[in-house]
Amino acid sequence: MNKPTITFTKLHKDAVIPKLYTEGAAGYDLTILEPLNINPNQFARITTGLKCELPSNLFGFITGRSGFSIKTGLEIFGNVENGKEVIIYLKNISKVAVEYPSSTRITQLIFLIRKKLQ
Repeated sequence: MNKPTITFTKLHKDAVIPKLYTEGAAGYDLTILEPLNINPNQFARITTGLKCELPSNLFGFITGRSGFSIKTGLEIFGNVENGKEVIIYLKNISKVAVEYPSSTRITQLIFLIRKKLQ
């Protein structure tokens, strides 16, 4: 079986190409490009400065890193649209503001096989 080719392109000079940070990890850590400051019950749209090209039989699912949502109270939304910038959507469901500096790894990108159901 051939290994699929997934290509990341930097749209911003400070963007960080995702990688697996630990052995056995399923997700490629995504780094935020801008500081994050999100108040309770607010939504945020966070840019990564990356574009992703992937084969048509795969899709990218964005989720929190291990325990991230439980620790922070942030819900994570997002998927990768082929050839478009990778965007992370968040909602703060906690009762306190959440802040992270730019260059923080807050989410991960997991590649899944796309199958049509009959």
